[in-house]
This record gives sequence, C-alpha cells and structure tokens, in this order.
Amino acid sequence: MGDGGVPLPRPCRGLGGGRGGLLRAVLATGLAFYLYRLIFGQPASPPNIVPFQPEPIPLLSDIPVIGPVLFNQAPLTYVALIAVPLTAFLLYRTAWGLDLRTVGENPRAADAAGVSVWSMRTQALVIGGALMGMGGAYLTLSQFNAFTFGVVSGRGWVSIALVVFGRREQTDARAKPARPDGRRRRVGALAGNL
Repeated sequence: MGDGGVPLPRPCRGLGGGRGGLLRAVLATGLAFYLYRLIFGQPASPPNIVPFQPEPIPLLSDIPVIGPVLFNQAPLTYVALIAVPLTAFLLYRTAWGLDLRTVGENPRAADAAGVSVWSMRTQALVIGGALMGMGGAYLTLSQFNAFTFGVVSGRGWVSIALVVFGRREQTDARAKPARPDGRRRRVGALAGNL
C-alpha cells in the first residue's frame, strides 16, 4: 500500500508521499489519455460544447474598473471567489481544519488525539477532487469552450511548485518578503505563468 491506502505497483512501494503521488499522477494522466483515445478516437475537431455565459451581478458590475473584472464573470468564477475565503476560514478557524492540518503534518499525533486519519484523508481527497473537477469544468465550459485532452496544459504542476516554494502556506507566495537566496523571484516567475 502507498500512502493514503492506495495500492501501488511493487516497484513503487516505499516511496514517500511526494514521489508516490507524482508517480500516481503520471500514471493517471497516461491512463486518461489512453481511455480518451479509446472512447473518442482521433476526431478531426474537438467536441463542441455550449459555454457558460458571463452573469453580471446587478449594481456591482457597474462599478468603474473593478466592476466588469470581478462582477461580470461566469458562475464558476463566483464559486472560486467565494471558495478562497471559505477555505481559509475552514482550515484556520474551525476544529475540522485543525484536525485536517494535523493529519497532514503528523498523522500519528492526530491518531493519538482520537482523530480518524483515514476519514480526514478521505474528506480531503473528496473535497480536493471536487475543486479540481470544478477547475477542469471552468477550463472546458468557460475559457476554451471545447474539450481536448491536455486542456490543463501543466497548470497543476505550476500550482504544486507554488505550494512547495510558498512553504505550504495559504498566503500569496508573491507577497512574501524577498529572501537572500532569491526564492521570491522564482515564486513570482512561476506565479506570473498562471
């Protein structure tokens, strides 16, 4: 078993969470590409879809400069704008968030405190999967108006790099003070590619 109880092929057992997770991500990407080609073949043009239309919020969308930028968006954009402060509140101001962060940092300590590690990991996996699904839905239904394999184009890898360089803190990595090793420049360069 790998970390989180997911079975791994024999050569992969014993890998840490980061390496094992990256290996599973690469394997899942290859499997998804294979199944996509198996089901849809090689179409001449990607399947067309009806995109989400921007839904302006009355009065707020009329504010000069920021109104059209923030309040004339697709519905999934509004969900994302609400999800950021809601996630911060849940992670840092509730007992559930404390349990989840404890399970992530030290599962043995969480288990000793009576927290179900398996349950918390499952909840995090389901919520994270739902958020990733919403991100993929936004790309296909709002931004590109079509589905093609590889529509994400590596954006997830950039976000993983931002998490690593930002020391797994939720605050904006670009707003951190510059460090002597130039870490802030690297994070800013990565964030600029989003």
